[in-house]
Amino acid sequence: MHRDQLEEAEKSFQDALELHKQAHFVLGQATDLRNLGELYMDHDQLEEAEKSLQDALELHKQAQSVLEQANDLQNLGGLHMRRDQLEEAKKSFQDALELHKKAQDVLGQANDLHDLGKLYMHQDQLEEAEKSFQDALELHKQAQNVLGQANDLQNFGRLYMHQGQLEEAEKSFQDALELYKQAQSVLGQANAHQGLGRVYMHSGNNNQAENSLNTALALYKQINRQTDEASVLELLSQFGVHDIN
Repeated sequence: MHRDQLEEAEKSFQDALELHKQAHFVLGQATDLRNLGELYMDHDQLEEAEKSLQDALELHKQAQSVLEQANDLQNLGGLHMRRDQLEEAKKSFQDALELHKKAQDVLGQANDLHDLGKLYMHQDQLEEAEKSFQDALELHKQAQNVLGQANDLQNFGRLYMHQGQLEEAEKSFQDALELYKQAQSVLGQANAHQGLGRVYMHSGNNNQAENSLNTALALYKQINRQTDEASVLELLSQFGVHDIN
């Protein structure tokens, strides 16, 4: 989104917020504030995002909407993760999980557990990470959410890679890839191919590694993910070095 589009979207949400205030429609105001918060997060305006999301949370409390409070806390957890505020992130995700349970929202619980798993991985608490991903996977299956299952398996792949369990990592990335295809997620497929490329590099299967990484590169190009393209090109450049040696 270009700067003028950002300003246009921001103005639309601000206008909606004013109208909802005039109508004394609390839930409408809360939704507008959350939309603003997500918009600011997308553009790395994290202070503005936090204020909007906190204001949305207060209004959802006022409206006694348990589910929406849980969703606000999930967003705030993501924001704290972006700022590397891990304790605050953990508290937000755990509070979101409790409220999603209260609201009997299975998909919400699954996503909270997935986020907690990523946080534990970041803190090198690998047992806790594995348990969170396993619980998330079970709930994503229960909710019949294919993309969620794929994301859980992708993170299992990363976890196993981190632990040097290459066979388990390969299986997780392969299973994730199948589900990403089913969900028609090009980004997911690219990430899974990159994961497989890394596994094959570590296990010395250079031909397979090169094939997987080239597939990932083509998919990233398709969706214009230049940062990801760069990281794959960096991995591919290592083959040249290996060939010389």
